[in-house]
Amino acid sequence: ATLQESEKVMTIARNNGRRYAAISINLGDRDIDSFVAEAKEKISKSLTIPVGYSVFWGGQFKNLERARLKLLVVVPFTLLIIFLLLLKSFNSLKQALLVYLSIPFAVTGGIFALLIRDMNFSISAAIGFIAFTKNDKCFSKIRNVGMCMGTSILPTSPAALPAIIG
Repeated sequence: ATLQESEKVMTIARNNGRRYAAISINLGDRDIDSFVAEAKEKISKSLTIPVGYSVFWGGQFKNLERARLKLLVVVPFTLLIIFLLLLKSFNSLKQALLVYLSIPFAVTGGIFALLIRDMNFSISAAIGFIAFTKNDKCFSKIRNVGMCMGTSILPTSPAALPAIIG
């Protein structure tokens, strides 16, 4: 990227009793996070900010930072609730752990399938990921018949496959 210096009239606004000037940037296809990281690095190396002045990053980057902080709280809490629901559903710590620990593999496979099909993650893709829960129900039924844990996993996989592929 190149920077050009030009003189033109700009609006100077006030926020909390301090004047500020905003700079607007259109990044096109570039992601915000990497641009801001690179810009912060270049500014800290090549620009001396006088006392009383400060640089803030707002707009979509500020929204991204807020969303990231919310996800740091929501995702672990959600995963805990999912584990507790599995534990209650199976009434067995061993079965709940088996299903819970398969989640990363299922998600990895689902993301790999999306990449192969050149698809973005969407609502319909999320529903396909949720279809893996059907696999859990089949696993529980087979387990109740008396099959051992290792051999009860394989027969349940085709039950969830049509919902994921379709």
